[in-house]
Amino acid sequence: MQRASGKSLPTLLSERIWQRIGAQQDGYFAVDPTGIADAGGGLCVTLRDLARFGELIRNHGRIGNDQIISAQVLEQIARGSDREAFRHAGYAMFEGWSYHDQWWISHDVHGAIRGLGVYGQQLYVAPRAGLVIARFGSQPIAVDERVEKLLLSAWDALAHQLTRKGP
Repeated sequence: MQRASGKSLPTLLSERIWQRIGAQQDGYFAVDPTGIADAGGGLCVTLRDLARFGELIRNHGRIGNDQIISAQVLEQIARGSDREAFRHAGYAMFEGWSYHDQWWISHDVHGAIRGLGVYGQQLYVAPRAGLVIARFGSQPIAVDERVEKLLLSAWDALAHQLTRKGP
């Protein structure tokens, strides 16, 4: 992206997304020893701004009348990838899920997708339930399967309650 645009990844993210969603704080990237931003991880943002980004995803890339991220790109992400191939990857806590473009895809009735960081950082977006959950954590290990299963169960139950009809 940097070679094509002539701009750094942090500048591109700021101009194309962060400023346009009304982020209240600057985000920061971890950088490698040469000063290049780590595009695969290391993005540091506030919880509120992470939730704003989740709302952008939930609303199919739109904020008001402004299409910030292509709806087609988000539809492609939501379709996920080959669940059978994913099953062989050994992620028991994500049974029935797949992975595509840095997102974990549930394939559930809520259309839930999840951005998963390490040590408890994550973003859960269930568009059909109108639900966005931004979470910061401080787990002692990078990915705690026991905690992840508990969180997914709680978030799924919340999404079900939000989509329930009647009393």
